[in-house]
Amino acid sequence: MLGYRVSETPKKRTLIPMDKSYSMTESPSGTAGFGRVGGQRRPSSAGDAWHFVSTFVLHPKITGAVAPSSRKLAEAMISGADLQNANLVIELGAGTGAITELIRERMKPNATLISLEMNSSAVDRLRRRFRGLHVICDSAENLRLHLDFLGHRHADCIISSLPWVSMGTDLQGRLLDSIVASLKPGGSFSTMAYLHASAYLAARRFKAELGRHFGEIKRSKVVWANVPPAFAYYGRRNVA
Repeated sequence: MLGYRVSETPKKRTLIPMDKSYSMTESPSGTAGFGRVGGQRRPSSAGDAWHFVSTFVLHPKITGAVAPSSRKLAEAMISGADLQNANLVIELGAGTGAITELIRERMKPNATLISLEMNSSAVDRLRRRFRGLHVICDSAENLRLHLDFLGHRHADCIISSLPWVSMGTDLQGRLLDSIVASLKPGGSFSTMAYLHASAYLAARRFKAELGRHFGEIKRSKVVWANVPPAFAYYGRRNVA
């Protein structure tokens, strides 16, 4: 759940080309410059962990966690998504790619995965770790705009690692509005939450917002092996 922030006035962003290996630097105007990274090494697990921790120290409210999600939490999150039958999967807050890796393993070969991540250094690591991954450096609030630009009507599944408890109710609602507008009727949404934060006011408000946007919400068992312990919420866009 790494490196997510939203500006109240979204900037114009530049998409990172699909199926090419690029790093990205972003100017104050919001445009991206591209440089080849073909000679750079694939990030290591230890490097991912250090990147995550250092980012948390610098931006604790943006990052929202001290360590990447565990494999078991990733399993819990994707268990609510029918990845084997999905044509378009969206990942929000891809971070260092802990959940990205499992999504790619479980997707059918001809499916499309688009990952959104706000931290530009994390975007660079994602591009080097997953060759051919389509990464957009932007806010999930603009997801519907990106799908329209790319010619996608709706996503079949959206899987999120965004730090909901760090957000106000208004921002939570706007992001969920964007997510629902980007899902096909009956499409699935999965997101994570930390057990220790579930009693916080922001967490209770988020759960209420989930119910308002998706109706029935299901919850996974607690993944005690994760640091910190966490669980997943599941919802589906109403068909009617």
